[in-house]
Amino acid sequence: MLTEKRQVLTLFADRQGQRWIVLDSEGNFWELPEGNDPWAHRQPIIPPDELDLDLVPGHYKPLLGLPI
Repeated sequence: MLTEKRQVLTLFADRQGQRWIVLDSEGNFWELPEGNDPWAHRQPIIPPDELDLDLVPGHYKPLLGLPI
């Protein structure tokens, strides 16, 4: 039997930097740019220790083109 691996994403708002940040299931952080299809144009980041992220409810993911 084949099982599908589901990608789990956690969405954050970086209010100080005014940007969306995503944490994927492998522990990688991504910055989402403005514009169309931000997930396809994401950029990897290494967040600094002092980064203050606010957790964003999952129902916002489709608005940013993120897989649910």
